[in-house]
Amino acid sequence: MRALFWTLLLFVLAVVLALLSRVNTGYAILIVPPYRIDISFNTFVFLTVLAFIVAYFIIRAAATTLALPQKVRDYHRSKRRNAAQKSLLDALLAYFEGRYSRAERLASQTLELEESPQSRAISALLAAAAADSIKNTDKRDAYLARSELATPDTHLARLMVQASLQLKAHRYEEALETLHTAKNIAPKLTTALRLELTARQQLGQFAHVLPLIAQLEKSEAINPVQAEQLRKHAFTRQLRDEVQELVLFRRFWNKLPADYRLDSKMALTAARKLTDWQQWQDSREVLTQALQHGWEPALVLALSQLPTDAPADEVLARVQQAEAWLEQHPQDASLLLALGRLCRQQQLWGKARSYLEASLAVAPSAVTHIELARLLTQLDEASTAQLHFEAAASAVEQALADQDD
Repeated sequence: MRALFWTLLLFVLAVVLALLSRVNTGYAILIVPPYRIDISFNTFVFLTVLAFIVAYFIIRAAATTLALPQKVRDYHRSKRRNAAQKSLLDALLAYFEGRYSRAERLASQTLELEESPQSRAISALLAAAAADSIKNTDKRDAYLARSELATPDTHLARLMVQASLQLKAHRYEEALETLHTAKNIAPKLTTALRLELTARQQLGQFAHVLPLIAQLEKSEAINPVQAEQLRKHAFTRQLRDEVQELVLFRRFWNKLPADYRLDSKMALTAARKLTDWQQWQDSREVLTQALQHGWEPALVLALSQLPTDAPADEVLARVQQAEAWLEQHPQDASLLLALGRLCRQQQLWGKARSYLEASLAVAPSAVTHIELARLLTQLDEASTAQLHFEAAASAVEQALADQDD
C-alpha cells in the first residue's frame, strides 16, 4: 500500500513539473569571469537537483566505506555475544542436568567469549559451582578468584556462592566469615540467614541460633511450626552441650517456657543431667510431668535408668509411680520393661521376672530378652538365661536384616 502511494505521488510530481516547465520561460545567468553562461531556468533546476542527488550518493558511499570497519567489528562482536549467550545457556542446562564436567567446560568457554562484566561474573560463578561438584577444588578456587567477581555488582553473588560451597565442604568457620561479609552488604538477606543457621547448628553454637530463628520467622522464611521445632531443638542442644553445672541448669530451666519443659526430648535431656548430678527427685519429677503431658516410651524407660548406687527409697518411689501408671497402660511393653528393671534393682526378683515376661508377651525385643537373661543368671537359671541371650541375638540379626532390605 505504501509503495503504491509513493508511485502515484511520483507520477503526480512528474506531471506537475512538466506543466510548470512549459509555463516557465525564464533564464538563469551564471557569470564566472571571464565567462558568462546563459541557460534556461528549467535546465538550471534540473542540474541543481541532479547535483544534489549525485552529491548525496557520493557522501553516503563515503560514509558507508568509512563505517565499514566498525560494522565488521560490530558484526563479529554480535556473533561472539550470541555464541557466548548460547554457551552460557548450554552450561546452565548441563548443570541442571547434573552434567557438571560439561557445565564447567561450557561456562569456561563463555568466559573467553563474553565481554559483559556481569555475564562473565555469572559464568565464573557457574563454572566454580560445577567444578566443586566434580571435586576439582583448584579450578573452583581459580574461578572464584577471578577479577570479574570483585566488582560491586557481583561481590554479593560471589560471597553467597562461596559460602554455599564452604558449607558443602563442611568448612563451617570459613562459611561464617564469608557470610559475615555478605551480611554487611545485605543485612536482611534471607538466604544468608538460612546458611548461617545451618553453619551455627553444625558448630553447636545454639545460643546464636535462636536470634536467627526469630529473624527467619519474622521475614516469613520459615513458618511458625518450623520455628517452634527449631527453637526446641536449639534449647535441647544448648541444655545438653552448654549447661554443665547444676546452678546454671536451674537458671536455664527456670527461664524456659513451660511447654518447652514438657517436650519429651527436652525432659529426657534434663532428667539425664539431673541423674548425673544425683538429683534423683528432680529427675523423676521432670519425667513425670512430661509423661503426664504426653506418653512417650523413651521417657518411661528413662524412669528406670538409674545407677546402682541410687538410694533405695528413690527406686521404690519410681516403682510405685510406674505401678500407678500400669493401671492406665496395662499393655505398654516399655512400662513393663521399666518396672522389671526397677524391681530387679530393688531385688524384688519375683516381680521383676513377672514384669519382664509380661513385656516380652506384649512386644518381644532384644533389650527385654537381655534384661530377663541377666535376671535369670542372678537366680542361677543359666540354661533358661542362655535361651534368652540367644533370642536377643536372633532379634538383633533380624533387625539388621530388615535394615538391609
